[in-house]
Amino acid sequence: MDVPMKIERLDRNQLRRVSELIYPVWMKTYSDKCTNGPAAAQACFDVYITPDALGTNKVDGGVQFHMVVEDGVDLAVVGTRVCPDGRLDLDKLYVADGMQGRGIGSFAMRFAMDLGRENGCTSIFTHANRLNVSAIRFYERFGLRETEVVHCEHDGAIYDYSTLEGPL
Repeated sequence: MDVPMKIERLDRNQLRRVSELIYPVWMKTYSDKCTNGPAAAQACFDVYITPDALGTNKVDGGVQFHMVVEDGVDLAVVGTRVCPDGRLDLDKLYVADGMQGRGIGSFAMRFAMDLGRENGCTSIFTHANRLNVSAIRFYERFGLRETEVVHCEHDGAIYDYSTLEGPL
């Protein structure tokens, strides 16, 4: 019997799960998408994605994390924040390494969009490294379109990221 995917709301004490799921995906994805390669990807991870950083930079700013779980296995993480202007900030959506292509990301995205509608949001936005073409195409399938490109330089990394936005 198949165990269906479910969503678990995480609290601050569970941010290690978020960080551990994201780490291998982050390194695989960003090591070749910013200058200084793996060293820059690691430095950015250390600043932004460790449990302490997620707590301070995200949870304290209103981001709520949810985990997609199946049969006790963490498959994907979704981080969202309802903005005062009526938009949903899709701050994080990562599918566990080796689990892409199974519909898990789509399941997580539909959850995020439903959550936004339930909270009165009228649109959704997110950010993606401009070289992460597969992520951008994924978001486009859900009606998001590029609205802005920003050049970033921090923690040894130089890259461009796109803001993508769409209706809920």
